Amino acid sequence: MIFEPSGKPSYVEAGKTLFEAAQDMEVGLKTLCGGRQTCGKCKVKFEEGFFSKFGIYSKREHLSPPTEKELRYLGQAAIDDGYRLSCAATILGDLVIFVPEESRAIKEVLTKTAIARPVPLKPAIKNCYVELPPPSLEDPRSDWKRLSEELARSFNLTALDINYHAMHSLSNALRSGDWKVTVTIWMEHHVIKVKPGLVERSFGLAIDIGTTTLAAYLCDLSTGQIIATRSALNPQVSYGEDIIPNYA
Repeated sequence: MIFEPSGKPSYVEAGKTLFEAAQDMEVGLKTLCGGRQTCGKCKVKFEEGFFSKFGIYSKREHLSPPTEKELRYLGQAAIDDGYRLSCAATILGDLVIFVPEESRAIKEVLTKTAIARPVPLKPAIKNCYVELPPPSLEDPRSDWKRLSEELARSFNLTALDINYHAMHSLSNALRSGDWKVTVTIWMEHHVIKVKPGLVERSFGLAIDIGTTTLAAYLCDLSTGQIIATRSALNPQVSYGEDIIPNYA
């Protein structure tokens, strides 16, 4: 089995559709319906003859006969010219298949920019800088009690809890920071990190999961500024761009 123009060869089990073979071979074919024969987007062209480069005969009888749906979407003239719907045509033997440009799924990393909108800045986490008195014989409070009481006094943060990883690092952070630390708090109630000294900036990652692309935005949570962006093709696009019925 050969898909052109990539020229990628592979052994494919007889009885599979061209669409299934393309997925197995990681050949990107455009589809809205995910191979359900309802969109007509995955059109390919059968190539007939002997291909010495690959050492195979590609014959018309190596594909199943055209279906009624193929006739409806492509028309008899296109089928006579070698065009087939990859989701309907079944493999019966050696084949060379050309994927037209309009049927190729985009492989490049896509650019997806964020649109600036006036949105109130209210991140789920915030940093609180505190300076604590060190323990003494007169003040033997535990590290957590000392920290939580200072957060309640300075920032009116009450009923706090602390996760295991933050508690595990708390003692070292307090002492290496000379009892001056920055505490990261999630949703006003949960201490998730304690860092020595003053840490002014915190960052968050916003992820936009679209039907065809994935985009990630690194944001400064203190200002709302977008620091960096990355985008890529959503891997699910090979199963169809119409994501709702494909996963229903």
